[in-house]
Amino acid sequence: MAASFDLTLLGFETWGNDPVGQVSYTAAAQINTTTLDGYGTLAISVDRWYPTISLFGGFYQSSIWARANDEYQDYREQDVYGSLALTFPFRHPDYTFSLATGYAFEHFTGEITEPWEFDPGSAEPYFPLQGNLGSAWTSLSLDTTESYGYSVSTERGWAAATELRLSSPLLGSNWTEYQVKWRLAKYTPLRFLDHHVLKTQIRGGWAGGRDTFLRRFSVGGYPDQDLFADLLEGVGIGGNFLRGYPPGVIRGSQYHYASADYFFPIWHIRRGWQTFPIFLKDLYVNIFGASAGAFDTFALEDFRSSAGAELRLKILLSHNLPFTLIIGAAYGFQEEGDFQTYFLLGQ
Repeated sequence: MAASFDLTLLGFETWGNDPVGQVSYTAAAQINTTTLDGYGTLAISVDRWYPTISLFGGFYQSSIWARANDEYQDYREQDVYGSLALTFPFRHPDYTFSLATGYAFEHFTGEITEPWEFDPGSAEPYFPLQGNLGSAWTSLSLDTTESYGYSVSTERGWAAATELRLSSPLLGSNWTEYQVKWRLAKYTPLRFLDHHVLKTQIRGGWAGGRDTFLRRFSVGGYPDQDLFADLLEGVGIGGNFLRGYPPGVIRGSQYHYASADYFFPIWHIRRGWQTFPIFLKDLYVNIFGASAGAFDTFALEDFRSSAGAELRLKILLSHNLPFTLIIGAAYGFQEEGDFQTYFLLGQ
């Protein structure tokens, strides 16, 4: 957990749709006046015909690291991104099935922010790659899940998805890359216990291509979070983490992840205070265990495991910003693992 009280974020967000909801848009821009990191995005969705058409464009500027003269240097990266997606939904009262395909193009450049000269006696410099990445992708998803008014998580059903992504010079890319990702989750309500849910899941991925641009997978614990900045930006940490380990502790061209989570409510608060723009929803517990591995060659001995528990509070800020406050503790059983406590702002 980290905090910043000396930054200023300037930005806006607007969204809208036509009267019948067939065309919608979202536009946003933001700049950090301290670091000059920022972004501008525009998303348009057209649900007037079959399939649904989604367009997205964005410009991102961020501060990352390069290595030159045996020292880390501030590096400013600019990223221009655009995508087109076609989604074919097949709706049924008992499930949702979806087939999607699309194309994305990304152009990224950057430079070290301070003047420098190469020292011949130092190690070879490292700079983030620059160039174009053009990718085509296809995905399938099936969802039979259900939740209810007082559910603290999805309560029953299955959720499954898989995606295949290919980057190639034929698609406008400077590098060749391919990825396959999959996930499968089962939500089981416990008998005689209202809104007690056991979630079990497996997920994984496999990537290949040229080593000069192979986006390998990483698995690890929660990243450091700037609570104040994330609150201002209206974002929280989300995803699947191997709690009890440092962030990105293991990496590889393939990864495998399995976990079990037991959710149960303590208090359905459902209260605000006078006219203040904050609404407290549910206080609940998550008891979890997980095991994961990331490597280039599959090896059971390289898996890491952890277990722990979290106390979570769902809140709603400013009428339309849902967050989850998380207080937790986890222990990693293998190498690099440790006992961790954390306080986070989640999605």
